Amino acid sequence: MELYYQHPMLSECSAIVLDCIKCDNAFAIVLDRTVIFPESGGQLSDTGFIDESEVLRAGIVDGRILHYCDTPFEIGRTVTVRLDIPARLDHTAQHTGEHILSGLAFKLFGAHNVGFHMAKDYCTIDLDRFLDEAELIRLQLAANAAVQADLPITFQTVSGTEAGALPLRKLADKLSNTTEDVRIVYIDGGSIDSCTCCGTHFASTGSVGAILITDAQKYKGGIRLFFSCHERAIRHSIDEHRILTSLARRFSTSAAELPTAVSKLQSDLSSARQEIKSKSLLISELLACTLLSDARLVSSALCIVKLFDSLTASDLKPLSDRLLEKSESPLVALLFCKGAGGTEYRMVCSPGVKLSMRDLCSAVNAALDGKGGGSPTFAQGKSSRSVTSDELVMLENYIASVLKA
Repeated sequence: MELYYQHPMLSECSAIVLDCIKCDNAFAIVLDRTVIFPESGGQLSDTGFIDESEVLRAGIVDGRILHYCDTPFEIGRTVTVRLDIPARLDHTAQHTGEHILSGLAFKLFGAHNVGFHMAKDYCTIDLDRFLDEAELIRLQLAANAAVQADLPITFQTVSGTEAGALPLRKLADKLSNTTEDVRIVYIDGGSIDSCTCCGTHFASTGSVGAILITDAQKYKGGIRLFFSCHERAIRHSIDEHRILTSLARRFSTSAAELPTAVSKLQSDLSSARQEIKSKSLLISELLACTLLSDARLVSSALCIVKLFDSLTASDLKPLSDRLLEKSESPLVALLFCKGAGGTEYRMVCSPGVKLSMRDLCSAVNAALDGKGGGSPTFAQGKSSRSVTSDELVMLENYIASVLKA
């Protein structure tokens, strides 16, 4: 017997164990009646206790409600079933709030609910129509107005055939032609919502407390709404306010002025990046001239092997590009810089040079226990350790020996 429908406020009952089935790491208990709602209709399962054994979850299999516990029970035993009330209130609030949002999205904008998901920390509704910011605000205000009006929520049980003739927001196709009982939920007699549903709901909308749309994303041509109700909405608002206040203080402004402060920071950052890029290119130009003037000449080719303490891996690319552009002779350049937790390296050569940069990278990898690769004219890699002055000399001599061959 599903007491959560007949007596939705009942939190405890006695029951008789009808079956006990051994599962992987639990026991599935079947009772003659229960106050624990099984996972169904997009709503999470209730939790609670059978005597002193915790009910981890409940589900419906072959028409029977299975209570998954960590201990077995003897068939025929009379037990006490107790509900985890806070969890039930949370699930009921989210489910009732979903009906309010879905019903009003349909009535205000003709948007159909095509998906609903409830998790322990968030809920989503998928609508087949996109809603812009103004429409989302209108929907949220209307939903909370319905909550504040404390409208009645009622239920009707009819056959699927009878339900198919009723003006409902939603009726699953598989239910429209069945003779089995179908449960219909009405909010304010249908003025807010009317649809088939097997979940738990409050007796009136006021118990939902508040409905907060926390995010909205484009989804399959429509929109996915993330929302919270009841205590979840309050906690989300508290967390969001704390984050906004903290950020506003960092900017020495108010939460209301935070978007303006962030926009200014983004503009300043963009300008600073552009200035850094320009100066980096100028430094690369000057550094390339110095390196080329000091380069080792080997068989009409220039050889450069250099470790930089103050450059980053992103600086090596423009520098190597400048070296290739400015060199009037064939060139091989092997450049190192200190990276996070080790050394990064980049190597380039002029077209037609005897030494392949892929082969040179393999040699550097072997010398430094590094990883990397590339093409005949370009390669790069990294090592978790530093490169020594002796290794720089060794690698320069290796390049020179290949160029002389």
